[in-house]
Amino acid sequence: MTQVKQFYEFGEFRLDLTNKVLRRGGENLQITRKMFDTLCVLVENADRLVEKDELMRRIWHDRFVEESNLTYNIKMLRKTLGDSASQPKFIETVPRRGYRFIAEVRLVEEKVGIEKIVLEEIEKVVLEKAEAQATPPLAPIQKKRRKYLAVAVGGILLLSILGFAYYYNKFPKNSARSFQQINTARITSTGKAFYSIISPDGKYVIHARDEGEKQSLWIRQSGETRDIEIVPPTSGKIGGLSVSPDSKSVYYTLWQENQPDAVLYQVPILGGASRQVISNVDSGISFSAGGGEFAFYRTDQTEGLSQLLVANLDGTHQRVIAERRSPETFETEFGDPVWKPNERKILAIAASNAFQGKSDVVEIDIETGAVKTFVESRWKEIHQIAWLKNSQSLLLIAFDEESNSRQIWHVEPKAGIYRKITGDVNNYRGISLNDDEKTLITTQITHVTRLWKTTDKTAAAEEILSETGNIKGDEGLAWTPDNHLVFSLGAHNADNIMIFDRSGIRPLTVDANGNRQPTVCGENQIVYAANFASSEPNALRLWKMDRDGKNPQRLTADENESEMYPHCSASSSSSSDWVVFQKGSEKPTLWKIPISGGKSVQLTKTLSFQPTVSPDGRMVAYYSSDNYKWSISVASTEDGKLLKQFPISPASKLRHLRWTPDGKNLAFSDSRRAVSNIWLHPLDGSSPIQLTNFDSETIFYFDWSADGANLAYARGTTSSDVFSISDVN
Repeated sequence: MTQVKQFYEFGEFRLDLTNKVLRRGGENLQITRKMFDTLCVLVENADRLVEKDELMRRIWHDRFVEESNLTYNIKMLRKTLGDSASQPKFIETVPRRGYRFIAEVRLVEEKVGIEKIVLEEIEKVVLEKAEAQATPPLAPIQKKRRKYLAVAVGGILLLSILGFAYYYNKFPKNSARSFQQINTARITSTGKAFYSIISPDGKYVIHARDEGEKQSLWIRQSGETRDIEIVPPTSGKIGGLSVSPDSKSVYYTLWQENQPDAVLYQVPILGGASRQVISNVDSGISFSAGGGEFAFYRTDQTEGLSQLLVANLDGTHQRVIAERRSPETFETEFGDPVWKPNERKILAIAASNAFQGKSDVVEIDIETGAVKTFVESRWKEIHQIAWLKNSQSLLLIAFDEESNSRQIWHVEPKAGIYRKITGDVNNYRGISLNDDEKTLITTQITHVTRLWKTTDKTAAAEEILSETGNIKGDEGLAWTPDNHLVFSLGAHNADNIMIFDRSGIRPLTVDANGNRQPTVCGENQIVYAANFASSEPNALRLWKMDRDGKNPQRLTADENESEMYPHCSASSSSSSDWVVFQKGSEKPTLWKIPISGGKSVQLTKTLSFQPTVSPDGRMVAYYSSDNYKWSISVASTEDGKLLKQFPISPASKLRHLRWTPDGKNLAFSDSRRAVSNIWLHPLDGSSPIQLTNFDSETIFYFDWSADGANLAYARGTTSSDVFSISDVN
């Protein structure tokens, strides 16, 4: 009636190999099975470097996954153990190679009685169920430990508990829940499929493909390996995709240059001529059960109005069902409305751009317009929803702060259960289900970014860093006066401000939750960062700190809108005593604030984005928009007076913008034929000049040192492909 069990002990932790549980003291810690497997491999090889390839083989021996999954596991383990990447007590990172477990490990064997075995078996079952349902499992178990022990001592009740444990394992409850066990398969491998859907009958997968300056639509029949083009490359941006209930037509939206709204088109599912259905639409559409009507969103930015409408299949009889006014809005980017089957009700994502706002799922009655909360969200951002009629539950894509990426979740509204289906550092876009709700189609997006620096004395560039995962390099970089590079490293490295100097790469902030967009100001070498403060999780705020990362202080005191893209000049003039920044994201304007702190001063009143201050500190350049016509504008940092304006193509809008060190040109990144290069726009208004000649990848961010001797840039690839996720229940 006893069993010999083995444990690994390190610090205050105990790793139970039999029950696959990590304990601290008497408390069971909630970690995933892959996190447990990762920790086991490291602990079993304590003090030995375990290469990344070996870890990947040991943990995911049965499938191919991205390296970012391993990085995410390590990050979550460190968080559970209270460890730090910069000053590790348990898990040490060996750059570019792997990881080493550095704490002292003890192997312990114990004889365990049947009572404890039974209790642990029950705990194990409950923990597994809790993990699958993403609910905190520990408190109920700990409270009832003595009660279970007392029951286990009794002979007859002991047998009952054994039987219960066996039954609970063999016949788990809620086995009908969707997507608890899944198979994942890659469908495309071009790296250019940015949005996808599956037809209701499950016979076709349709995806939009990025062709550089144009976009196209492709289809693949079930069981085939070849894609067929159904809409040739066309200028503009393809948005929402839908398939008619009879699986005979594809509907898509197309935004064209200098147009405020999209046009909805219909094309036969196997290709043919596209037919315009309606204009002035800002989302994809959702069909009623009979297919005779569809729902869509329409927005009016000038009025701050967001509307849900319903129309007949031919686009006639358009009528407003519900509306929201700024800062409240409907989610329109891939967040299409969802028509509940056999009901005159629509599910919509109700978002808020207000300070500390969040997204909820609401249910809207089509006949009365009545709105009620359907799912009260735990996320700042929900991007898409899909209704599972068979289980009366939801699939959704939401921004997950833990992984800093958009993940797929399963939500049971009545039970209040939230469970993550995907769990990595990639982004997911789109959820589309076939009629039997056993297969969903989504697009997985992976970023690979490399940070480089070069000088005017050599043609060879030096690679500083390479990262894989949800990091696009758009978190910012800047030079110190003595030519050291400060940059933000995002995603699985916790969004910290880093510095690259003579001693190598080291963090200026540690385990922060969203430090980004650094700029170096004046001779005091103070780094400014836009930071997600822990007390304000849903807003960017401006902070400052000393060159060595010490003395972090909140720079601004505004509590209404996010503050982002801070920039200042390294000049010693009085103009460099100010930091210019963008306030707001929906209707952004430019403001400035003294480096020493104080009151913010507004510079612009029109839509203004991503400021960059001239080397002498006297001017600020930025992107501006007037009636959907985009320009690069230049204004005075003294009073915000507009000095110059250069029209640009909408394809170039919001690309990274910087001054050249001599102050004579504005430099921006522009992608042509799917390749990104730095272009110079002379301040005298003459034609732009191409500066770099890269033949691949995208430039996300770049900056010159103050003396012009060094150029740093973040380049990389964004790969997106279609995946199917099948429910094996």
